[in-house]
Amino acid sequence: MNTATLETYRDLYPEILNDIWDKVAELLAGHGMPPETAEYAALLAVEWIRTTWGGQIQVARRLSDPRPQKQIPQDDSSGLLLDVPSATPDPVTSDRFRQFRDQVAAILTQVVPDQAGHAAVAAEVALLVQRDFRGEYIPKVPKLDQLQRDREIWLKFRGSSNMDQLVRETGLSVIRIYQINAEVQKRKDKYDQPLLPFFGTTS
Repeated sequence: MNTATLETYRDLYPEILNDIWDKVAELLAGHGMPPETAEYAALLAVEWIRTTWGGQIQVARRLSDPRPQKQIPQDDSSGLLLDVPSATPDPVTSDRFRQFRDQVAAILTQVVPDQAGHAAVAAEVALLVQRDFRGEYIPKVPKLDQLQRDREIWLKFRGSSNMDQLVRETGLSVIRIYQINAEVQKRKDKYDQPLLPFFGTTS
């Protein structure tokens, strides 16, 4: 990912998303990940937050299922009740942040497949976001959604051969679709890749 890519996100992100990005990248780098790789993985995590939680206030709600209770089974041979320690409670205290933890683990597996310990690091990332940003409003950033839509149009564009399909799928006019394709192609020519979203194939 080049510098222009990162600057595009930095410029479009509101302060809270940049803050999450910085803190997650710092945590990942602290686990020995190269800084550029850590920043990219953190960006993927923040984009998941934006697209999944955008327009919402993040509150770590209690899990629907109760925490594990102590089990006191009876020893059939003696009739004594044996006190068995309860399972250690999961420090990630909501289904929402557990989903985020699982997503981060998947991102780390994708970005650094030859590195171990993804589950533990993902749990740290989820705890960091839960601790520092719980109760915060996550903006939608519609400009990013528009740029990502434009990139999808560019990827699918085949000239007049599939124009009717693109018009139906997007609800845009033929002229606008041609304009979008030209705009994204211009960015690709300038930066050797479309500017957004950088997470899939550009071929």
